Amino acid sequence: MSERFEGVHVCADNQEVLGRSELVMSRTSRPEKCHLWFIQNLLAYTVLYLVSSRAGRLAQCLRRYGRVQVARPAPRHRALLGLTAVIAAATFLVRLRYPLDEWVPVLDFLQVEPARVPQYAAFFVLGVLAYRYDWLEEFDARVGCVWLSGGLAGVTVLFVIGADADCFGPGGFSGPALVWAAYDSALCVSLCLGLLTVFRETVTRSSRLSAELAADSYGVYILHVPLVVAVQYCLTDRGSSRRPLG
Repeated sequence: MSERFEGVHVCADNQEVLGRSELVMSRTSRPEKCHLWFIQNLLAYTVLYLVSSRAGRLAQCLRRYGRVQVARPAPRHRALLGLTAVIAAATFLVRLRYPLDEWVPVLDFLQVEPARVPQYAAFFVLGVLAYRYDWLEEFDARVGCVWLSGGLAGVTVLFVIGADADCFGPGGFSGPALVWAAYDSALCVSLCLGLLTVFRETVTRSSRLSAELAADSYGVYILHVPLVVAVQYCLTDRGSSRRPLG
């Protein structure tokens, strides 16, 4: 499945860059895609969306009448709790077979971490729905603040006990795995909703600088890893970094 060479350990998710003396190569002897796995997965989701969208339009044409778009109110607490439960359950079920940090090559092109696919897929679909039904503007700020408070409290607890605590597990049929799947999913939902609400309510103006920064965000994502790795090497040489960054 892989070939190993002396050097620096490179993971698909860039979680471990230091601390091992091996370079992990894929089955085709090509290096893993490092942090670009995110772009690969996003491209796959986008292609699936385009195919399903075209198929839907074709079905409308065959039926010879258009679809009437029904307004859907922005989700509130009950719907969000249900969403969190569904994502947590799907995450736990997938991690029975694929624990965290286990990567699967798909078609020798996509680097996929199945343990997080339920979350990524769910939020991609929610992003499409939020745009289609204007949820970003209609979402109740009070609901967003409540969920942000819960997310910040969860992050605080996580910093205190650590993600490697015994009560959390990466996968398998166990209590810690169920707790981490639920905790992880709840943090994703609460922080995403809360931060979107805060920025919507507080950052209402754009400037030339913010427009330039937004336009360059994609390039920054692609190019940031060499800088982060260089800083990590400097900190490690000075004994200031016990674990890899990122």
